[in-house]
Amino acid sequence: MSYRLLIRDSARIEYRLAAGWYAEKSKRAASIFVARIEAMLESIRTDPFRFAIVDRDVREAIVPKYPFAIYFRISDENEIRILAIFHTSRDPAELDSRIETD
Repeated sequence: MSYRLLIRDSARIEYRLAAGWYAEKSKRAASIFVARIEAMLESIRTDPFRFAIVDRDVREAIVPKYPFAIYFRISDENEIRILAIFHTSRDPAELDSRIETD
């Protein structure tokens, strides 16, 4: 089964800011980062249950070779809500507040 992804605005902003940061360092690094995020989003869309639950019904997908994780919920309507694309060195309390507001 394939799910529809709904990406929260704050997650989109996080993604754009991170891609912009990598682009300032290297176009190649930014390109690889975007490809890894997009591949992970596709993996979440097609097989979301393979990712571990980290808080009640919130799942975590670790982005390979980059310090980012994607946090999401699977809804009953065949939708997946992307809650955050979060840098793993940031304060976990900030992530908790985003998860609680969905």
